Amino acid sequence: MDLVAEHPEAWRARPNLQLAFRNAPVAQRLFPHCHLEITEYIHRWSGNDFAQIRAHHYNDIRENLWPWLRERQYAGPEDDQQLDAFLKRLGRRDVHLRPGIEVRRIWPWAQAVDLDERC
Repeated sequence: MDLVAEHPEAWRARPNLQLAFRNAPVAQRLFPHCHLEITEYIHRWSGNDFAQIRAHHYNDIRENLWPWLRERQYAGPEDDQQLDAFLKRLGRRDVHLRPGIEVRRIWPWAQAVDLDERC
């Protein structure tokens, strides 16, 4: 986070939570819309929420995991329909909760052209 804070014009970081089954291709994963600032997101996963990072049995997703994700703002109401489609793809497999962070480097156009020409 220091890198992002020290260079806000160049680096961006955002929550990138996903639900997936083992070996799921990216297109078959669920990426809920997290409504937390990145620092709060990191703080929560570094604390008590860490215990949720594991495989969750299929029968526990709708009754326990999903309400917990919604309550903690890791998922929003706009994700409910995506959950239904994801559960159909999931079948009877366990779901793995995978909190992540997307980090992006942003270059001004002129700098990107310069870097490209040097390679």
